[in-house]
Amino acid sequence: MVGSTPPKGRKKQRLLTVLALGAAGIATAFFATAGPVDPLRDTFFSLAIALDLLSIFLIWQALPLGTPWWLQGEEEWPHTTVRVEHPRARIRVRIRRALPETVNVLWGQSSTRFLLLLAAILAYGMTMLLFALRGSHPLVWGTWITGLILFCLAYIPTPRGRPRLTWETIGVLALLVVGWELRVYRLTDLPLQHHGDMASVGLQARALLRGEGPGWFSLGWATIPAWGFAHEALTLRLFGDSLLGLRMSAVLGGMISLLGVYALGKEGWIGRVGFLALAALTVDIVHIHFSRIPSYIDPLPWGVWGLYFLLRGYHRRAPWAWGLSGIALAVAMNMYFSGRLFLLVTLLFLPYLFVFHRESMRENREGVVVLLLGFLIGLGPMLLVILRHYGEYASRARFVLLTDPGVYHHLLQKYQATTFREVLLEQLQRTFLVFQYYGDTSTQFGWSHPMLPPLLAPFFLLGIGVATGKLQHEGNMLLSLWMITGLIVGSVLTVDAPFWPRLVVITPASALAVALGMVWLSEVGGLTPSPRRTAVWLLLFLGLIAVAGASSWKEYTRTYTAHAGVNDFTARIILTFGDRPACYVRGPHRLDEREFRFLLHNREDLEIRPERLEEDADRCAAHHGIVVAAPEQEGIVERIARMYPGGHMEAIQTPDGSVRVLVYHLP
Repeated sequence: MVGSTPPKGRKKQRLLTVLALGAAGIATAFFATAGPVDPLRDTFFSLAIALDLLSIFLIWQALPLGTPWWLQGEEEWPHTTVRVEHPRARIRVRIRRALPETVNVLWGQSSTRFLLLLAAILAYGMTMLLFALRGSHPLVWGTWITGLILFCLAYIPTPRGRPRLTWETIGVLALLVVGWELRVYRLTDLPLQHHGDMASVGLQARALLRGEGPGWFSLGWATIPAWGFAHEALTLRLFGDSLLGLRMSAVLGGMISLLGVYALGKEGWIGRVGFLALAALTVDIVHIHFSRIPSYIDPLPWGVWGLYFLLRGYHRRAPWAWGLSGIALAVAMNMYFSGRLFLLVTLLFLPYLFVFHRESMRENREGVVVLLLGFLIGLGPMLLVILRHYGEYASRARFVLLTDPGVYHHLLQKYQATTFREVLLEQLQRTFLVFQYYGDTSTQFGWSHPMLPPLLAPFFLLGIGVATGKLQHEGNMLLSLWMITGLIVGSVLTVDAPFWPRLVVITPASALAVALGMVWLSEVGGLTPSPRRTAVWLLLFLGLIAVAGASSWKEYTRTYTAHAGVNDFTARIILTFGDRPACYVRGPHRLDEREFRFLLHNREDLEIRPERLEEDADRCAAHHGIVVAAPEQEGIVERIARMYPGGHMEAIQTPDGSVRVLVYHLP
């Protein structure tokens, strides 16, 4: 690591890092055992927050004493001449980036690239014109896809040899297998609850597949662009129109984002950072849960890969990578609302590069133009949709901001506050302590523990210290922007912080921070290039990650196989009836509600209206149905049992007893 660091400096650096880890560990231990307190008025809680800040500050003090090459910006790399006198000496050279390409976008010397790019731009213009005149027409699809293909062909990279199978590759594949198993195990009943919002996502995807509604170039349910349901539509087609098909969209999105965080960690820092980030994200319970329910994780794979190609294009002066980044960011923007975060991070990152890495960005000027072109072509006709309906497109985001009067008054009552300052302080502490203390406020997850297990939270703080303490490094700056922007925009400024469906997009960033902290500790601890020592450190960290993940997984499987909603649990019971129709007693809920409509589609179930009890009960008996009712309708079920005696009555409930359903099997 710090071969250039003097021995005294290295000892001081090691001491500062150990003290930082100790301070973070003490604070995390306090938060894990604190229980419910009033943080703004509890002295020990304030001291724990101070220890968190102290750990980050100590890392800032350690960084100037020496950093490894992979934590240095390109401008910091020394130019060295190596003289080799021994005839059998071997030199290992790591090429950080390729030489800059000489071909520019419109004014370059490659006629083939120029013609392909010109054709792509013309196809894009034709797409926009056709959509403005004829709406979602097959010609619009044809010209848009043609433009995308031509754009990619204009910057197709040259193959650079076959990939080699290494121990790192084997480890990555093994972690991906573990990640797959954690995300498909008992997929249809873990979590047991099928949230109403997930049902709405499935219904919207089903409608798009059937050609219902205004089409793909429009705003769908909850003003999410119709393309935001493409993952679900694809897996409903591939795996069947069922709960399994719907949830597979999240599984595939989660797996692609796992591979993306490895690639991003390796490109932004070093292979060990990418590998440990992959390990941390593989067992991250937040990522696992949202990889098992649709919609919220949809923008994550596109955003992660968009940031990866952004860094790769910058490091290697590769216009094709810049172009793919633009396309990926455009797709992420058209998914769930949190996907717009990646565009915001990019818009903040580019000025940083222009200001602090001017020479490198001068070599990347073609890439920036290609990034913009890729973004516009990737958006396609959705750009016109957003411009035409921007008020509707941005309405959902406005309704959850603190600036909305309804949100503000809600939070005043929730926090028992009287001023905006008090509300903002509550939002800040609930957001920035989400990794150590606060749980999820959403009904889509509702995890009562913090986002990170206590074993990993101290390394997260070390990683945040490294990232924010060395902002000249472009990977550190990108990670810092990703984390801080995600927390502020996705939590501090929005209702009911911390609402994890809006924060799932920062789970790769938190995994990268954990990995960065671990690798920094190993470097300060005296790690040398020895493969044996590298393996020892990696095994130690993998063991910690595995223990933390196993504990969270055990709690997750115990809790989320026991709780469900009334409608979705009732629908699951009805699905066990086979061909026999259900006769649902109408009360607080009806069969036309979204959970029933998604789970029970293609079934011919009946409803029993209390005001027409005899008529509907006779119809149910004629179809040899099974009466199903909520506990509130127990009196009506007993009346049906007296009308048709000799049947079988039972009460079915969730394992935690939160939901109970009455079932009467007619004779």
